[in-house]
Amino acid sequence: MDMILWEQRVSSLLYQLTEQKHGHPFGANVLRDAASPTQLTELRRRLPGREDLADFYGRHDGLSWPDVWNGYFLHGLHLVLAADKRGEPNAVLGVDAGAILVLGSDGGGGRFAERLDSREIAYMPPGLVRQGGYDNSDRRTRIVSSDFGAFLERLADDLDAFVRDDRSWAFHGSPAAQLVQTSLEDAILQPRIALESFKEILDGTPQPVAMNEEF
Repeated sequence: MDMILWEQRVSSLLYQLTEQKHGHPFGANVLRDAASPTQLTELRRRLPGREDLADFYGRHDGLSWPDVWNGYFLHGLHLVLAADKRGEPNAVLGVDAGAILVLGSDGGGGRFAERLDSREIAYMPPGLVRQGGYDNSDRRTRIVSSDFGAFLERLADDLDAFVRDDRSWAFHGSPAAQLVQTSLEDAILQPRIALESFKEILDGTPQPVAMNEEF
């Protein structure tokens, strides 16, 4: 991802947002200034080779967009590095278990976290955290981006949709986004059911499907 082009796009959209009238005053929706050199050194020590994170935090110590959708926040690097001490989860338990790094949150209590094994970004709705583990036994987490760069691009897309007042856009954490993710999971986990449903659409004839049939 080209960070300079991303910065220019986001800065332009944030400026457009300040020019809009929504019937109520907006808060400060900002990209913060760079993290400190000491914090960046600690980031590289803990996560060697992660130049994507270092590049972002070397330019911006997180972001705060309280007025975009229900609020988007990427924590300052000092908070990211102190996640354990602040009581943030460091692992997902149950389904899709694995180590994580919490990077941000939304205005509804959900978290954005990187899976350290795959570098994918997961959205974690409010849930039980016990001894550093986030309970995902009910499959509540979902992958929202393939990596941190794609996540930043998606945040910019969300900001753009908000500025354009696109009512059809599926924002992070929205019911529409959850519906899309659920539909994709169903298609992957139950290919026979998805195929038979597609046949029904094509020929208009309901197809009996054995829910527990092995294939």
